[in-house]
Amino acid sequence: MVLIADNTERKMRNAARDALLEMGIPCAVAHTDRIEQDSYLPAGVIVVTERYLLDDVEYMSRLHRPSPIVLYNEDIPLPDFALSAYRDYCRQDMGQGFPLSVRDDSILVRGFAIPMTKTEIRIMRMLLCADYWESAERLALYCLDKRQRPINAKSIAVHICNINNKVKRLIGMGVIKKKRYYGYSLVYSDVK
Repeated sequence: MVLIADNTERKMRNAARDALLEMGIPCAVAHTDRIEQDSYLPAGVIVVTERYLLDDVEYMSRLHRPSPIVLYNEDIPLPDFALSAYRDYCRQDMGQGFPLSVRDDSILVRGFAIPMTKTEIRIMRMLLCADYWESAERLALYCLDKRQRPINAKSIAVHICNINNKVKRLIGMGVIKKKRYYGYSLVYSDVK
């Protein structure tokens, strides 16, 4: 997942988030004053739009599981830059031989392509890159688009249920588990 740290209210940052969400990439945009308060951290990769924000973002990132931080290069459009940073992060983070893979419009489980909505794809990508439990609130921050706001944990629960139902029809079991007070995680060992 991508966190764009930007202290200005430029249209560029929200347009970049919308473009990434449209591509199925989990993404959030935050002012540095809100990053710590609103559970944005840890993030998969943090794109910092201004050099003067680097120290603050690095400090906040170290308080959690440190996230890769990249400074935005203004020669490249922000959505393209953030997508490249995300791909670099996920390439390092995903283990070889994992029985699930996420495509642009489906997930591949045991050789079966299962069609998914864009929101379901974003949720799967976020859970696939996470090495810990993800709360419904964090999933909503990164995966829901503006039409699905305000942030609602019940909305995430419905999407998770839909994902599991689609997968259960083909392989007889879901791929996402829920643990009370922790959140959601992928079922690694049983999907082979």
